[in-house]
Amino acid sequence: MASNSSAAGNGSSRPQRRGIFRWLPFALCFLLVAIPAWHSLKREGWFPHSGPDLPFPETGSVTVSSAVNPVSASARMAVTTSNANAVVQLFEPRSGRHVISVYVRKNDHATVAVPPGTYQMKVAEGQRWYGQKAFFGFSATYETVTLPMTFTRGRGNGIDLRRRPDGTLPMRPNWRAPSPI
Repeated sequence: MASNSSAAGNGSSRPQRRGIFRWLPFALCFLLVAIPAWHSLKREGWFPHSGPDLPFPETGSVTVSSAVNPVSASARMAVTTSNANAVVQLFEPRSGRHVISVYVRKNDHATVAVPPGTYQMKVAEGQRWYGQKAFFGFSATYETVTLPMTFTRGRGNGIDLRRRPDGTLPMRPNWRAPSPI
């Protein structure tokens, strides 16, 4: 009789574990959909903003590091945006030092001169601009291109921020806010 009661006790804990594991794939699928949806909603300005915003810089405007010689900019970087304003930044991969930031208004395109080299590219997007310290405020999305971007003399590189299922540029979310320029 004692063995029957212990078997009943073990049997009651197993369905609870199975129940948790049964829902785990659904929870993971939900996260795989929820995280990109969250980024999209932020990028397109669906969340409330606080404080006065500033005019976003003109398309093709740049902020260049003082260490960069403008004469050395013989490569080209092309940026095409979608439904959000964007700041596309190039950083030296080893030191993390800022090289150049390019501002492109939503649904626009710009091609700018950049120094030849291999860089880490980061992209900040949003609707309302709060300046070079706060970028797009709470609604900012900040992503890092996972592969280094190479720009050579006479041959450029670029980024198309119009999201589509067959896109070929792997990016990962950067959960920290961008550093002030």
